[in-house]
Amino acid sequence: MVNFSDGSSGNCTFKNKRGVWESAIPSSDLLIRRSDDALQYDCKTQDGREANGSIRSEVEGEKMIASVIFWDLGITDTITDKHRTYQGNIVITVPKVNKMQ
Repeated sequence: MVNFSDGSSGNCTFKNKRGVWESAIPSSDLLIRRSDDALQYDCKTQDGREANGSIRSEVEGEKMIASVIFWDLGITDTITDKHRTYQGNIVITVPKVNKMQ
């Protein structure tokens, strides 16, 4: 699930070394290809506020042991990065609306 911190709607572009994905926000069906690098995002709310940042890639605990065993045997998972994951529920902080205008 991906949401903006204030509950607003908008769009985001997500990218890592495996590809680029665009999605309307909020979204519960965003599918991102796993990678060992951070997931970068550039977002814009419907009222024009922008937010960007990154979400770090993590190793799934139960898959870490299998990855180490395969690595010791000379077999690595670097092509698919199946042992990597990004956090499940993402809340993207957006600037507050400036009501002074």
